Amino acid sequence: MMEKDNLSGPLPPGFQACRQLLLASAESMDSHRGRWQLFERQGGAMRPVGESAPCVFGKKGLAYAPGHAGEEAAGRTKKEGDMRTPMGVFWLGTAFGRIGSFPPESKMPFLELHAGLMAVDDPSSAYYNRIVDTGLLMDEKDWKSAERMDRRDGLYDLGAVIHYNTVNPQPGWGSCIFLHIWRDEDHGTEGCVACSREDMSELMKRLNPEWNPAIWIRSEKAGR
Repeated sequence: MMEKDNLSGPLPPGFQACRQLLLASAESMDSHRGRWQLFERQGGAMRPVGESAPCVFGKKGLAYAPGHAGEEAAGRTKKEGDMRTPMGVFWLGTAFGRIGSFPPESKMPFLELHAGLMAVDDPSSAYYNRIVDTGLLMDEKDWKSAERMDRRDGLYDLGAVIHYNTVNPQPGWGSCIFLHIWRDEDHGTEGCVACSREDMSELMKRLNPEWNPAIWIRSEKAGR
């Protein structure tokens, strides 16, 4: 069950600077359904702000990030194209979307979508797990697979980068994991975390890059 009071337990090493944490909990590792709650550090504790909201995960549920210790990770490690969302704590990065959808009061750095913006998911590419503006490339594109960010179904009208496998990205570990708008509560994602347009807008109004926002993705039945 989603915490209603303080967030208990320390964050993993390296996340002590986090003052905003989006806790996104799936019903189970094999479920695409869940809820999220934003917490902010007040004094020495992380306390909930606002209301919790429904969210969705990968169509096939969750997976452990590569390198997770323990037998429980066997056969359930995140891989490219597995339709699972990686579990763990990750920094939230640049927001993206369309100008008309981005709340003007948001403090998040913002990348406006356009036709040349591509999210590269080809593990053999030097640009693997990066958003690339093809209009600014100095060399030939070297990927065989990439997702157009300027998609027409509205799912990327507002979202943000989840920094999973972005530092020294390892080929095949999974790529282009975002927060974005869902189709609806009945449809999972290809590995991202998604919610309603209204809830995404409210989250963007609240997030503050000076507070080092992060997301903790977990299963209610599997801990972290």
